[in-house]
Amino acid sequence: MTARVPSELAELALAVADATVRADIEMFARQQDIEGLIFYDLSCADDPRSPEAMGYIQRAAAYIEARSDVFPWRLVRHISAPSLVCFRDKEPRDVGA
Repeated sequence: MTARVPSELAELALAVADATVRADIEMFARQQDIEGLIFYDLSCADDPRSPEAMGYIQRAAAYIEARSDVFPWRLVRHISAPSLVCFRDKEPRDVGA
């Protein structure tokens, strides 16, 4: 039987996840410099010996895609390598969109 999570705790968990999800990708995914931009490889952990790292990366990417409208930045996939992503600030007209 699953215990019901109090709404205050659910709101707190959502706020923590929103505030830290980008860092999971920046911290665990392998970085690549492409033409002066830092891209993160969602298919490759920075430490291949860490089995947890790929789980963090995959969950973070799924969470960002599901809640992309709440962030002041967007996750952008490289046009020729979709597993490579970077973060770009949203334009003022895009915030809240």
